[in-house]
Amino acid sequence: MSPTTEIDEEPRADRLGMVYAAVWLIFLLPVVIGIHYVQDDWGPRVYGYLMMAVFVAVYMSLMARWVPIAERGRWPRASRLAAGVAALLVLVGLIGLVAEAYVAGLTPYLAALVVFTQRPRSGIPVGVALWLVPTLFVALVWEFPSWWLVAGPGIGILFICVIRMTEHYAERDRRVGDQLRQAQERDAIARDVHDVLGHSLTVLSIKAQLANRLIDIDPDRARGELRQIDELAREALSQVRSTVTRLRTPELETEIESVRSALDAAGVDFDLDAEADPAEIADPDRMLAWTLREAVTNVLRHARAQRCRVELTAGRISISDDGVGLPADAGTAAGNGLRGLRERAQAAGARLEAGPGNDGAGTRVEVRL
Repeated sequence: MSPTTEIDEEPRADRLGMVYAAVWLIFLLPVVIGIHYVQDDWGPRVYGYLMMAVFVAVYMSLMARWVPIAERGRWPRASRLAAGVAALLVLVGLIGLVAEAYVAGLTPYLAALVVFTQRPRSGIPVGVALWLVPTLFVALVWEFPSWWLVAGPGIGILFICVIRMTEHYAERDRRVGDQLRQAQERDAIARDVHDVLGHSLTVLSIKAQLANRLIDIDPDRARGELRQIDELAREALSQVRSTVTRLRTPELETEIESVRSALDAAGVDFDLDAEADPAEIADPDRMLAWTLREAVTNVLRHARAQRCRVELTAGRISISDDGVGLPADAGTAAGNGLRGLRERAQAAGARLEAGPGNDGAGTRVEVRL
């Protein structure tokens, strides 16, 4: 999916996004204190606290749904975003009835919702407007007890914009780096294929012409040339296969991101438990990466699972799901990916185990190097 894609479906809530949104809720404390300071009766205070709770629930729900997918270059539809902002604006108005000027402290949250879920070129101007316009309105309706009610959120908006731009350029640099690495790999493959086929085909052509000329005048030598042609052709084929295998062999770190994206697109929750950075885990035969690819492919094709968990340590990978489980004849009739994976594991000196999950449900595939 391209970086400019807008999504139509309602995305699933993400725990990481929920934590990300919750970190900043500490800055709602001045608004809560403001409600207590402005109102003398407990009735309006309780009303204000309840509205604040609703505001927090709506804000966190929207951020938890949209921030994680925006980080992957997918954007919520403008109509959904506008509806979310409108709902928060209504709540801001209701809270303003009891918080008065202190309600300006809610404007950074309106801005953050837009800035972190849209492209910077559109999200930042709209986010700044969502801080500035309500703040000016509050200034016209109520007198500010302190100009920190303007300066504080303004500083928050500045940090929000700086963080968003930093993330944007970091992600752009990462994509450029990935494209450069892919281009270098393609160039390397192209050079290998050119060197193998260019030399081998030239020699084969020369020897074939020589054998054709000798077939009548020196049949024994012609047969010798034909044998050499056969040997050269086999050697060239082996070299080409080795080159193609290198092109298709997965890297563990890359494969983790690939399966994460595929499972997310299929609506399957992905849970990774790694004892170290996958880039630092040794996988000399790419056995861990092959296992992850094949096991997740089976999850996507056959398991009908809701969750997939990957446990990764040095020399061991375990992939489990909560799906329908393996068929009864999987151990003997697995002519699909499982049997091929078992043969690959044996060739690499690894041990493969496949069966029900730890709780007896679903499927668990484990490989130990």
